[in-house]
Amino acid sequence: MIEVCFSDSEKGCLKVAQKEGKGLGNNSKDVVAIFGLDMLEIKSGVVSKKRKKLLFDMFKSPFDDIKNFDIWWEKYVKDLNILIDSAQRGEDIRIWYSNAPCSICGLYFVMAQIENFQCRVTGIKLPAIVQNDNGKIIEYLSWGELRAEKFCEFLHLESEISQIERQLMVAKWRKLEDENATLRVVINGKLTSVPSDFYDYYIRKEIPDDQFIMGHLIGNVLGKYQFGIGDDWIAKRIENMISRGELHVVKDNELGYRRILKK
Repeated sequence: MIEVCFSDSEKGCLKVAQKEGKGLGNNSKDVVAIFGLDMLEIKSGVVSKKRKKLLFDMFKSPFDDIKNFDIWWEKYVKDLNILIDSAQRGEDIRIWYSNAPCSICGLYFVMAQIENFQCRVTGIKLPAIVQNDNGKIIEYLSWGELRAEKFCEFLHLESEISQIERQLMVAKWRKLEDENATLRVVINGKLTSVPSDFYDYYIRKEIPDDQFIMGHLIGNVLGKYQFGIGDDWIAKRIENMISRGELHVVKDNELGYRRILKK
């Protein structure tokens, strides 16, 4: 069985869960991650040279140079090829997904990649609210927030994704491809194409009157509004505000998130 998730952190957790959790198997090579599909254009293909360059521009801060990015990119492409080859051989596929935009995008995309293959596909959707052993209510946005040993506790939620459901997801993905927006978000439970400045309103609401650290603003936006996205896009939009003169750099820092900014 191939385990599919939609972020690097989820992949890491699943790999550990396969070794420590009950019922997940023990082959970490069976875990693949398909991620980042809620951002940037998708019509040219998710592993196209154009999208690769866009992703490098987006994520270049964690990488020292293009060589490190290329290593990361090769792993990304390898995971996609493993998924397709496994589906073509008829192997079972289990998808761990949530309501996060990147997760729903990934779910639809996966269905489009395997639509012509006769393989069984099941899904485990992360509940938005979970009660722990102490009776405390916990809200989750992605599988990456769970400890690895907790994954097996959700196996009872696994259900087969029917052919009709798969076809509907493929149709939705094709529509998103045609729209080819820079950004995709979940609005009222529906995956929707939106302009690149969609989150700007929420960023502006959290900008203080005094000087502030860029990373603090990013954390406040993500913590308050729970969009289910990473910090990269919010950082990109703040950079856009700086380049347009809406925000100003008071004190620079080689670690961008530590820069001090002001209106």
